Amino acid sequence: MLSRVVVTTDPENSEFPFAELGSWITPVPAFYVRNHFPVPDIDPAAWSVAVGDRRLGLSELEALPQRSVVATLECAGNGRAYLNPSVKGVQWRLGAVSNGEWMGPPLAAVLEAAGAPDAAHVHLAGGDRGSFEGREVSFVRSVPREKALDSDTIVALRMNGDPLTPEHGAPARAVVPGWYGMASVKWLVAIDPRDVPSDNPFMVDDYTRATPDGGREPLDWMEPTALIARPAEGAVVSAGEVLVEGAAWTGAAPLARVELSADGGATWSPAVLEGPEARWAWRLWSWPWRAAPGKHALLARAMDAAGRTQPSAPDPRSPGYVNHWVRPHPVEVT
Repeated sequence: MLSRVVVTTDPENSEFPFAELGSWITPVPAFYVRNHFPVPDIDPAAWSVAVGDRRLGLSELEALPQRSVVATLECAGNGRAYLNPSVKGVQWRLGAVSNGEWMGPPLAAVLEAAGAPDAAHVHLAGGDRGSFEGREVSFVRSVPREKALDSDTIVALRMNGDPLTPEHGAPARAVVPGWYGMASVKWLVAIDPRDVPSDNPFMVDDYTRATPDGGREPLDWMEPTALIARPAEGAVVSAGEVLVEGAAWTGAAPLARVELSADGGATWSPAVLEGPEARWAWRLWSWPWRAAPGKHALLARAMDAAGRTQPSAPDPRSPGYVNHWVRPHPVEVT
């Protein structure tokens, strides 16, 4: 059985073993885990979430119309271990990303059921707390009204057909498809419509990038990304036709194509997009490579329908985050 690769233990941060990518839906035991603080101890029978001025329990959420959404979640720091020089933070390699089927009521239906007022932003508060840069804080993110009310933005109660596990946010979490994973707040304790965005440190200090005016803005949409699963990094393969396989995903616009290069980017060839296609889910792909003996550095890049693609170097506006530049994938052919 596939299982996560532990990166840190206190709290747990674990990767999906990307080199073992073999299915469109990531099995729950292998689905990556990002924790900022210890997993809170929550009794689902006693739990409820504050929505505006009301509280809704698990049975009330289950009674609402349920929506299934297949969505890829990716930590904004995925790929941080490849930065040189290194930067602080969890040293993810390829696997802080996974694809799951989520089910629960749309966030819009939850707000309506609670009679919550309209507002420009919806604050999502998690039940996890801890020390951040010397102060005690909880984890809060906010999303603008348009994204909050999207029919595919849900309060997820189930993952791959089963109730959420504690490490994945039980009993209820947000799933904000297309956005980096920190927006999909786990262990929801409050859903609060407000006229201004959150000023939580995980919104204004962390998970941000520099703006041209010298300020900072919160990260939101995932950028186009294609990663090679097999051959694994550093693999030794026999000369001849080698099938290169991986996955690609995007955020603001649908995936348009994936391309591969085996000559340092001088030429690119299209990969074959495979498997199911869903708006917010990654797409599996393959590429037949006529491999000659020697050491090679394969390159993969994704492009979305709006023309966005992957850069050739890290983005200096967000050190440690949005690490989707085209990185050489070393393979030796004998």
